[in-house]
Amino acid sequence: MRITPASPGAAVASLRQYGSSVTYNYGSHHGHAVLALNISRPGTFAVSVAGNPPAGSDLAIGGSIARGIVGIVVPSVPLMVLGFVDGLVVFIIRIARKSSMRRAGSWT
Repeated sequence: MRITPASPGAAVASLRQYGSSVTYNYGSHHGHAVLALNISRPGTFAVSVAGNPPAGSDLAIGGSIARGIVGIVVPSVPLMVLGFVDGLVVFIIRIARKSSMRRAGSWT
């Protein structure tokens, strides 16, 4: 694959193998990440593929989904931990109250 700047100022920082295994399924389109493109200066780019790609294949270019996943997971984890701790505190308070009510009732 070749990425060539097609507008003034546009520049490619790097084009390398994708570092992990990522697949996607969107409607009738499915595939997997092959390359990671980093752009150092935005602009218009010409994309060309050498050789003959398999029949019916598509080229999909887009932002990394990792940022979206991290943006959801990172704030969620502390909230889940906080919810668990809150539930545990309520559970302990209920048991303590129930126990104290039993002790108070047995003295009368």
